[in-house]
Amino acid sequence: MNMARFVWGVLTQPFTWGLIVGLIFAAWALSARWAAHRKAKAQKKAFEEERRESEAKRKELQATIEQGNVILARKIGELQDELAASKAENAKLRLEFQEREAELRRECELLKNKPGRAELKKLDNYEKAVGLLQEHVPGFAQCWPKALRAAEKGGDVGEELKQIGVPVAEAGAPSAPALPPAT
Repeated sequence: MNMARFVWGVLTQPFTWGLIVGLIFAAWALSARWAAHRKAKAQKKAFEEERRESEAKRKELQATIEQGNVILARKIGELQDELAASKAENAKLRLEFQEREAELRRECELLKNKPGRAELKKLDNYEKAVGLLQEHVPGFAQCWPKALRAAEKGGDVGEELKQIGVPVAEAGAPSAPALPPAT
């Protein structure tokens, strides 16, 4: 029992109570510090993990950007080649167009100098009138203007000539002898 009395005696001393309270406070402070240290260590580990992940993502994005730049550079090269080809084709087509335009201008000038449709029709009418008059009317010089008008109208030249009193040979009748060619 001596021991119990001794322990009880020590416990009743204010120094012992102060020591116990101080040790409890120190234990509490030490455990709080250890908890804070563990928490900081976990946060540091999480931060390091997040930094590694972001670094991996950054490298992945950098590789993607570099790959995109390579593709973009290749496409730009292709477009520049296509542009150069288009410019060459444009120059070629421009020359062809200018040549064709000059050719069409020459043809237009030639067509301006050629007889047109109206002139060809008039010539055809002249030929018809002259042919009919040579065939049906001997000495047709005085009847030429009226026969020409009848031919231009598309009418029957023989009927016109009969109306004005010019004797016309019937079809199948012998025509006047042809004049000898002028020498």
